[in-house]
Amino acid sequence: MNKACVILVLTLLCNINLLGQTRNPKAKDAIPNKSKTVRTDTDSDCMLYNTYSPSQRLVKYPFSKALQVFAVSFKSNAGQKTDTTNLQNEYNKRGLQIKKGILDTTTLIEKKKLTMDQIDHLTALLYNIDYKYKKRSHIIETMSCYEPRNALIFLDKNEQVFDYLEICFSCLRSNSQNDKFDIGSECTQKYELMSNYFKKIGVNYGTLGSDYHFEELNGIYCILMRQDAYL
Repeated sequence: MNKACVILVLTLLCNINLLGQTRNPKAKDAIPNKSKTVRTDTDSDCMLYNTYSPSQRLVKYPFSKALQVFAVSFKSNAGQKTDTTNLQNEYNKRGLQIKKGILDTTTLIEKKKLTMDQIDHLTALLYNIDYKYKKRSHIIETMSCYEPRNALIFLDKNEQVFDYLEICFSCLRSNSQNDKFDIGSECTQKYELMSNYFKKIGVNYGTLGSDYHFEELNGIYCILMRQDAYL
């Protein structure tokens, strides 16, 4: 092989090597993997599914046992204090008060007995509203506070409260008495849908997105002022 051919071959080999070195090593990774699921902010959105019929929803607990269902509102008794008798008495007039199956209606602001149509709508919200993308990871937004001002009350054939579901719309949390049921899938709009439901049936307090703290603490403030006046 003459000298010119050797030089040409070496030049070609060098160019190929340089091309291999300057290739982006991540170029292959930059190709999107169509089989990979990427979570987005909309993955936790709600969607209505016809998973359960009206009759199937009614045989689910607690509706299977309930002869009456009420939606109620009340002032929060979060952060209850026992400093003085007057303060304790004021707090005792707040919150959801149930003793031995009897609902204390004197602490309630609003109380609505649900019709069958309203119960049907409620069960659809609880059981047929689910994540838009069920198989993806989801974000559940909550706050550390828990100051419920609304609840669903379930009474049996003896008109005794056998369970309830407290709802805190301001902190996006809920809690049932026996932990046998809950608000269902906590997709992004679930608490907003429940809030709209309460307002539609005429239970507004606690659902309006207002800051209720000043209103609820105002009574306590007045008691403290009266106590200071006698000191």
